[in-house]
Amino acid sequence: MDAGRAIGKDGDLPWHLPEDLKYFSDMTRGHAVLMGRTTWDSLQPQYKPLPKRLNIVCSHHPEKLDCPPSVIRISDPVQAIKDFREGRLETPTDTLWVVGGAKIYAATLSELDELYLTSIEKTYDGDTFFPPFEDQFTLVSSDQREGFAFNRYQKRVS
Repeated sequence: MDAGRAIGKDGDLPWHLPEDLKYFSDMTRGHAVLMGRTTWDSLQPQYKPLPKRLNIVCSHHPEKLDCPPSVIRISDPVQAIKDFREGRLETPTDTLWVVGGAKIYAATLSELDELYLTSIEKTYDGDTFFPPFEDQFTLVSSDQREGFAFNRYQKRVS
């Protein structure tokens, strides 16, 4: 997210940060990724579904999603996380990444154990924003780069 919490503009990232894209790819490869329909629709055709990951797409009408058979279609992202944790969602991995967008983040934030969030120092023109999380998570590590940081947060214990 940028300094103003923006994460998207017109269905795309408001910035081009190759190092962040590589980081995302490296972290999520080989795991399951949960995303909303808008995020799914924003993927370039050559990355749809995201390669070397189990793609799970959430929509109010999952039966209407235009996805390959390998993509799991769901209607409730919170239930998907619960099903994943309890082994009812068959996946080849023990890690589920929630990868957007804003509605999915807002719906699932209370279910997440950790956040891996790239914080960009600049402010961009955005129309999609990351929800407030600071009261639920604590920063545990930060890898500072020029103009941005790879931050890792853990859920606060009540």
